[in-house]
Amino acid sequence: VAIFQGNPRILWVGTGEANNRNSVAWGDGIYKSTDGGQTFQNVGLKNTFQIARVVTHPSDPEIAYVAAIGNLWGYTGDRGVFKTADGGKTWQKLTAGLPDDGKTGATDLVMDPGNPEVLYAAFYQRLRQPWRFDSGGPSGGIFKTTDGGRTWKKLATGLPAGDTGRIGLDIYRKNPKIVMAIVEHGFQCGGGRGAAPASPDCADMTRLGSGVYRSEDGGETWKFLNRYNNRPFYYSQIRINPSDDQLVYVLATSVQWSRDGGKTLTQAQAPFGPNYDHHAMWIDPTNKDRFYLGKDKGLTLTHDHGASFIYFDNLPIGQFYKVGPD
Repeated sequence: VAIFQGNPRILWVGTGEANNRNSVAWGDGIYKSTDGGQTFQNVGLKNTFQIARVVTHPSDPEIAYVAAIGNLWGYTGDRGVFKTADGGKTWQKLTAGLPDDGKTGATDLVMDPGNPEVLYAAFYQRLRQPWRFDSGGPSGGIFKTTDGGRTWKKLATGLPAGDTGRIGLDIYRKNPKIVMAIVEHGFQCGGGRGAAPASPDCADMTRLGSGVYRSEDGGETWKFLNRYNNRPFYYSQIRINPSDDQLVYVLATSVQWSRDGGKTLTQAQAPFGPNYDHHAMWIDPTNKDRFYLGKDKGLTLTHDHGASFIYFDNLPIGQFYKVGPD
């Protein structure tokens, strides 16, 4: 969901769950509302299956970008970064410098808050079959444009080479030169299910791999800070507090947070702890201690940076895995 900030009655909704479990649902493109959500119209991209992110232009309501990860179960349909300049009437697939192999889709997208011509896109190849799941491919990575998507450059210095998996991105509101990423690459060191046991390689931070990366020069160079990356195919969400770049959050089975820019991560305690599978976060840009968390259990709000939470238990929502007749 993206709301055009100049007129919050304009909403964009990209359909399809962009996480990669075998239970995810697919969508039929992107919907737009111009009346605050009372009515919606499908405005295209019907064959993208799963849309991971929608980004709106800060001042032009006609311009929006879509990161589509594509069909999880086959190399069919459309995937990549798409742009509209006419409010959704037509869409252009952006390909100059971006993967366009029919296998690699866009799994995240962020815009420079001070310059809408600058965007960063994360690309990811994955395929789920009934008997196996392949997460990662040779064409994935982080890409940057400085001309509104006309041309893109793959960022490499300080990032792992070779096949990469799912990548999450965020950009710092007060200084957009600061960009952070959580990257899936190779084996996992700790961090929950699917992770390798501790080994000497995990302690060697000169060996690039899965974990948290930070750039302070607009993506030109990156520093590997932390190996934590819990179930990247399902989560891969990283956030920078818009008021303090040293406050960094990684959403996964638990919530991990850092007070030193991502170097060290600590699992937030209750009431975070009992609530699992975190997928969404919104931080108040005017109050660094207020944020919402969206998770499998529902929605929570804190006004004191996690010391206490309000749990909204009045939302009639749920996910059904199986229905059986007698």
